[in-house]
Amino acid sequence: MKKNIILLIFLAFTNIIANDISTYEIMFDELKTRREGLDQKQIFLLKDPFNFISEKKDSKKPNQEFVKYKLTGILSNKAKINGNWYFVNEQIDDYKIIGIKESSVMLRDKDKILELKLNEGNKNVKITYK
Repeated sequence: MKKNIILLIFLAFTNIIANDISTYEIMFDELKTRREGLDQKQIFLLKDPFNFISEKKDSKKPNQEFVKYKLTGILSNKAKINGNWYFVNEQIDDYKIIGIKESSVMLRDKDKILELKLNEGNKNVKITYK
């Protein structure tokens, strides 16, 4: 009786395995069929997928100049610009500091007025004391 049960289990497993093998044979037959690819002309017309150089767009306005001053801190009536502390009415190159606000500094030269803003993303810090 044990031999019959073992034989029955063996036949059941071979049937399951045979079904799996036949599905894999169908998949391999599909892979064996010749696929049409691109010809040489079409390959040369493709863009290089590994070349990530993008076209540079001029996002600046034509009259906009590069500002070389960076405001990194404001404390009471002092402003830290390019690593140095300045007071109102002090000179920075051609510019004079005309005002220090809570989060910005106003600079003026002969022709124009610049406003430097204190930006640290969402981490703007206010320091108050009594």
